[in-house]
Parts: sequence; structure tokens; C-alpha cells
Amino acid sequence: MNNSTLSFRHDEEEMLVPNAFKPASSVAVSVVALTSVMGNILVITTFFKTKNLRISMNCYITSMAVFDLLFIITNWPLYLCSRLSIFGHSVSSFQCKLGNYLISVSYSVSVESLVLVIVERFIAIVYPMKVSMISGRI
Repeated sequence: MNNSTLSFRHDEEEMLVPNAFKPASSVAVSVVALTSVMGNILVITTFFKTKNLRISMNCYITSMAVFDLLFIITNWPLYLCSRLSIFGHSVSSFQCKLGNYLISVSYSVSVESLVLVIVERFIAIVYPMKVSMISGRI
């Protein structure tokens, strides 16, 4: 078999949402995006207003919430403009590049935050006496 015959491209017709489903899709995407924005704002404000919650693990979770909020705020309008528009693709090259960059940054921050939470919990469980040396708390 010749490898040049394999096609991994997706046709534009397959990627677009049919016009009949665009109102329902835009409402569903909007509800999910607004719920995500409100939830992340609640996590961030709770972290900054409550001094008892300012521990390292909650700091990692708050950083994930900040980047998730940034991701939703920047990519939700881009998605609505590009996929659900009746007039076709209306996203500029800069907006497309910004959206792809923020997707990569958001995923990287989420993975790094989860790894740091796991490492912090590992140290706290396996070496409970050394946690005071690392965090400075007794």
C-alpha cells in the first residue's frame, strides 16, 4: 500500500455545523461557557477573600481556574464566530493564532498544576515531618 494515498485531512463540509443545528449549538455552547466563567470566577474570588484557603494546593487550583477563565473568555467568541456563523468563517489570522496559543498554554498550565498538586500531596503523605521544612509551617 502506498502511504501517499492515505488522507488525514478533514473536509470543510464535515467540520461545519449544519445551519439547522446552529441555534441549538450556540445556545448549548453559551450555557456551558457562561457556567464555566461563573464557576471559575467563584473559585478565584473565594481564594482571594478567604485567608484560610491560601495554601499551596489551593494556589495551584486557582491558577488552573485563572487560565481556564482566560481560555473560555478568548476561545468562546472565536468558536462562535468561526463554527456557528451563518456567513462562514469570520475569524482573522491573528485571532486564530491567539486561540491556538491560549489552548496550548491552558493545557500546559493545567497539567503542570496537577503535577505540582500530586508532588505536594506525595511529600505530605510520605514525608510528613519534612513538610514543615518545605512549607515553613509547623
